[in-house]
Amino acid sequence: MSPEYPIRLYGGVFYRLIRDCSWGNIIEKIESVAAKFGSICLKVNPKFTSQKCSHCGHIQKENRNKERFLCLNCGFFADADIQASVNIGVKGLKTLGISQSKLLRVPQKVTPKPELTGSFNREKSALLEAEPGNPQQLSLFEWVNGEAIPC
Repeated sequence: MSPEYPIRLYGGVFYRLIRDCSWGNIIEKIESVAAKFGSICLKVNPKFTSQKCSHCGHIQKENRNKERFLCLNCGFFADADIQASVNIGVKGLKTLGISQSKLLRVPQKVTPKPELTGSFNREKSALLEAEPGNPQQLSLFEWVNGEAIPC
């Protein structure tokens, strides 16, 4: 079992749920959960996102070979799915009119809650003292007694 795909630990339950749902229902559920938490759900055309290099912008079908991405123009390499998700994120930011360079300057100051890590005695840095814990993660399914139940 690959650590890159921990969802397999659930015995394919997640895959069966996805297979049995229509894509329209999945999108509707994602939009509903995002609205519930005040988040934006934006549909982005994924065309060429798995073939485009996020470093130099070069698009070529041969850049992607199954799960590996290697730009034949600049030599950048990465996991193909991660590379495609970066490109989808960039398209979304452009659609919303958000500059990627400004977004990357936002400092990441979130630390896990002590009760989640099991470390109650750890000292907090002065910078993080006033910061809240991690925000609640959105989920489409809840696991109850080993079964996935839609939220």
